[in-house]
Amino acid sequence: MSSDRVVVLRPDDPASFLADACAAAAEAVNEVRVWQPNDAGLVELYSELVLAYARLRRADIARSGHATVRLAVIEHLVERLAQARNGEITTPALDIVDRLHGELTAEPAPA
Repeated sequence: MSSDRVVVLRPDDPASFLADACAAAAEAVNEVRVWQPNDAGLVELYSELVLAYARLRRADIARSGHATVRLAVIEHLVERLAQARNGEITTPALDIVDRLHGELTAEPAPA
């Protein structure tokens, strides 16, 4: 199964473009289907989008409640993703990038 996804860049909200691109890549890579040879490239794209989104979101997260813990979790996941991509750990990169994406999009806990 394959479907097209449209992501819109709004000049007044450029960060939403990256958020929407991450969500579209997450949907595409996590579809229930038989693994295809080009899926590795899709996982790589998803990883790069989420890493870019993490860099963009850091300042916003730092201003929110529980910023120290949340930023530490994000940094840990970024580090683990690099290790997975380098073959230093056996955890699949997709599992880590999904967790990182979830952390970036989760609502902060009430203070």
